[in-house]
Parts: sequence; structure tokens; C-alpha cells
Amino acid sequence: MILRYLIFFAQLWALCLANVNMFISKEEMNRTFGVKAELNYIEMGNVSSYSTKFHYRVMANIDYLSFTWNAVGIVHYEVYVESDDSSVLPIVRIPLKGTVPESLQDFTVEYRCAGHRSGQFAVSLYFTFKYGNKEPLKVKLRQEKICASRDGRRGLNGGYEGHEVDDTDSIDKAFFVIICIAAAFLLIVAATLICYFKRSKKEDMIPTRLPTSFRNSLKSTKSAQPFLLSTPRDGPPTLSAISSAPCSSSSASGNSIIPSKPRNIDVRRALLQLYQDRDAFQSLPLDMEGTFGEVRYAIWRQVDDVLNGDVDDEEDTFCNQEAVYTKTLKNNASPIQLDRFLSDALLFYNITPHQNLSQVACVASFGRFDRPETVTDFPLVCYRHQGFGNLKKFLTICRHGDKTKGAQTLRTHQLVSLATQVSSAVAHIHKYRIVHNDIAARNCLIAEVNGRLQVQLCDSALSRDLFPADYHCLGDNENRPLKWMSPEAIANELYSSAADVWSLGVLLWELMSLGGSPHAEIDPEEVYTMILKGKRLQQPNNCPDQLYEVMLCCWRVLSEDRPSSEQVVHGLRDFNIQLSQYI
Repeated sequence: MILRYLIFFAQLWALCLANVNMFISKEEMNRTFGVKAELNYIEMGNVSSYSTKFHYRVMANIDYLSFTWNAVGIVHYEVYVESDDSSVLPIVRIPLKGTVPESLQDFTVEYRCAGHRSGQFAVSLYFTFKYGNKEPLKVKLRQEKICASRDGRRGLNGGYEGHEVDDTDSIDKAFFVIICIAAAFLLIVAATLICYFKRSKKEDMIPTRLPTSFRNSLKSTKSAQPFLLSTPRDGPPTLSAISSAPCSSSSASGNSIIPSKPRNIDVRRALLQLYQDRDAFQSLPLDMEGTFGEVRYAIWRQVDDVLNGDVDDEEDTFCNQEAVYTKTLKNNASPIQLDRFLSDALLFYNITPHQNLSQVACVASFGRFDRPETVTDFPLVCYRHQGFGNLKKFLTICRHGDKTKGAQTLRTHQLVSLATQVSSAVAHIHKYRIVHNDIAARNCLIAEVNGRLQVQLCDSALSRDLFPADYHCLGDNENRPLKWMSPEAIANELYSSAADVWSLGVLLWELMSLGGSPHAEIDPEEVYTMILKGKRLQQPNNCPDQLYEVMLCCWRVLSEDRPSSEQVVHGLRDFNIQLSQYI
């Protein structure tokens, strides 16, 4: 009898504590929307007003969408789905009634287009969750399915609806497969013969006067001078350069150093030109947060005057959705912080775009900047970005190997490519006589574009708030990134393009150390003294000698002895080309 009571009270307690979670995973968001961020609908029974208002767009080449859910305790559900047009048939791939699983599981919603009309069609997914004596939790999720006009749509099983396969089709397919196999076989044979002759030719090109052991090492590593593979005792093979560094003393002489000057940007004019209505932005969960500011991904729904198809719904005037990376201030920020935030964010305003430079795409507000009395919120500064977000955060995740957060194994040639890209962005702003003053991994964004990593240099807005450990004060209430700064900038506040090159060298070190903290063992107050004594950051593991030499060139004490950013770019590009030939 006592056991029955205990079981009853345990079940009652479980019902009282019951809750549900439901979200779209980061991997699914990346697959279907191109944004590497998680979209939470329900978290421990709390419904996200941001996410449930968002109309999730399912593109024409996407046939299904996966949701992830689980329950704490016993949670019953009911679900049904409806489409506003018969051109789309949505199918939920779970029972319409049941119990939410206690472990994280995925379920899918399939979207089948009839193929008669092209356009954008609304689909709604309704959930009702029941647990304990609580009021049922009702949630509505909105999707927009894009359909293209064609005879059939591919389903989850890989087949096409509305098309019957007869014997003639089977014979034609079999014949086509045989032809493809034969052609592939001929291509493989031809490629093998070409590789064989090229390899023989390369071996013949090795000078016969070299020692036999050296000739064998060249053959075994498939490389030639100036790089040899060496294996250190405490790590995997690295590339060691036996040639001189790409920036020598002679190449650095005669540089034209650009002094740092305020850009004197007309902030009001810039805000008027960049203005967008805040209602057009659907914020996603937080990516980073500081004391006074925050960073989020968001979806920018842009009005397109040219409608595809014959859809009459008023909401369908929003035809383009674009992922953006946003920065804004919290309500506790002061007017002084707002002025600093906007001046930092507009550093690259109105200069020629560059693929490795992240510039402000727009600034959003609920009010209008031409009528200041209507503006009651802090501006939302937006950057076009579909990727991993902050470079420093990404490198740290990769160093720790956390696969659940998107960690990747970064190869040497990838890191050298990133170094070349960000150096190119620095050289670009220097052409416009703009000095950054805070070049670091924390002020870069990284994404994957066409299968390759792409880095973009960004402004320093909110960096002091988001990364307070990277900034230190020397008694004047001005936080500075001392461990990234050149000696003349620390001692005399002399900022210039040469000081940027010093910081660029530290950023290259951050890349090769996967987000390591520079001079972590040195107190900020001692950095200047240690630099004058010849202290430099140590060569990271697996960092090629030639790339480390570039860093050392950037860290010369006298600013006139450092290479220009353009010289760093040329050196890294040459090095990257050579590196790609031997990896």
C-alpha cells in the first residue's frame, strides 16, 4: 500500500514539474537557411515570442524541415498542420497525438508542392501540450514554402510524386547507368596515365647532383624547395621554411606611414542613409552579451516589388529574407556609450566594399532618425553575415574541439589563407587612409562561402564590453588593447598604419594559436617594458617558420622598419601559393 502511494506521489510530482523543449538545431538551420544559429521555440515550457513570430522560409530546393524536441516529465501533445493554398501539401511525420519523448529526438515536416503554381505559400503548424493541472500550452509555428512550377516534387524517399515508372523507363535508366559507368572508367584510366607521366617527369626534374637521401625525401613528400616536412617531438608534422621571410629589412624601408585621424563622419546623415524599419527584423537568440550591449543573429525581411507567382496575401510582399549579424545597446547604456558605439560602428562607412571587410549594411529603429522625438530605442546596427560569427569565439571552439558548437579541424593552409584575407582587408582600409586602431580576432567575422572559410575585418563597436579581459587601463580610465598595441601606441598614443601592422601580426598569431591569449603570462603594465627588452610572442605549434617571420617583421620596435600592410599581403599571397603546391 505504501509503495502504491509513493508511486502515485512520484507520478504527481513528475506532472507538476513537467515541461517541454522544442527548437531547430544549428545544423538544420545551416542546412535549410544558411545561418549557423539555433532557433529555440520553447525552452522549459517558456515560449519564445521572437521565434514564434518568425516566418521560417523553406526554399524551393528544400523538401522537409527537422525539429528537435524533448520533455521533462510526462507531456502529451496534439499537432495539426494547415496550408493556406492547395499548392502545398504539408505532412507531419509523427502521430497527430502522443507523448513527447523524454530524450532529444527529431521529427520532420515534409512540404510537397503540387507543381502547378510557383510562389510563396504560408504553412502553419499548431501544437497543444498538456501536462499536469496546468493550462494547455498552445504554440503556432509559421513557415513559408517556396514552390517552383514543375511536374513533380522530390519527396523524402527520393522519388517523384505524380510520375509512374514503367518498364521503358527502367530500361532507359539502366542503359544510361551503363554508359555513365563506362565513361567514368575511361576517365579514371586517362587520369591515372596523366598522373603517371607527370610524376615521372617531376622525378626526372630532380637534379642528379643532390645527395640520394635528399632526392628520396623530395620524392616521398612530393615537395620541392623551399619547403621540407619536419616532425617535431611534441606535435604532428609542420612545414618549415628554409628560405628568407617575405618581408626583409630592405622591403620595409621607405614605407609611407598613415597617421590616425578622426574621420569626422556626419553620424546623423549616415543614420538617415542607412535607416531601416525595426519591424522588418526578426531577432534570433543571443550570440554574445556584455554589460551594456548584445549581439544577435537576425532575419531581415526585405520588401521586393517584383512578386514571383500569383500570390495575393499581403504578407507575401516580403519576398527576400537575409541573415544579418546585429549589435545594439541595452537600456542601461548611457548617451556617451551610444556616441562611442555609433562612431566605432561607422568606421568603414561609405568606402568601397571589399569581400574581406564587414561594413554596416543598415541601422534599424522603431522610430525615424529624421524625427528624433519618435526614436525611443537604441539603434540596431546590422552586418550582412551568414556564418559562424565572431572569429575569436570560433577559433576558441575549434581549439577545444567542441563538435556540438561547430568546431572544425583547421589546417595550416586554411589558417594561412585566413591570414592573407584579413591582411588584404587591412591594406584596403589603409588605401583610404583609415587606421583601425583595434585589429584583433575579436573584431573579425568568419563564415563558410562556397566550401571555403572566409574572414572579414569588422569595426570595434562593443568590443570593450563583450571582451573586457582583452582591454586594460593604465590609470586614465581609457581601456586599451595593450597586448595588441605597438610600443609607440602604448607609450605616446601614436596610432598609425604601422601600429595597425603590429596589431595585424598579433592577429596572425591568434589565428595560428587558434584564439590563444597573447602575452597571457605578462601583466598588462609590463607589456611595454618587455617589448623593449625584445620579448615577443612565441611561435605557435604547427606555425610555418616563414609565417612566423612575417609576424616578427610586424613586431619591429621602430615603426618605419615594419612592412606596410600591402607588403604583408604580397608576402602572404606568395607564401600561400607555394604552400598550396606542397600540401
